[in-house]
Amino acid sequence: MVNVMTHVCDWTSREEDFAKLLKTVEGELEVENSVPSAQPFHVLSYNFSPQIQLQIATAYAEKAKLNVSLLDIPRFHFRQRSSGSRIKIGYVR
Repeated sequence: MVNVMTHVCDWTSREEDFAKLLKTVEGELEVENSVPSAQPFHVLSYNFSPQIQLQIATAYAEKAKLNVSLLDIPRFHFRQRSSGSRIKIGYVR
């Protein structure tokens, strides 16, 4: 709701909305293996501390890693690039 209200320029209760969102997100971050209701890229435009932004991004990244680990796909293995070698770019369909 806070993200939508920001995009439609309805700032009548902006301070209260962000205070409530921050309190909600902090509570969600305390729960292990949970994903906060505020998304990482939305939070970049909010007046949240960098620590909270990092915690939100980390929670989403951990959830994404868990989701990928459940898939039955081959793993990618990366080799160290030797100094001066060219970068090879490929496309995956």
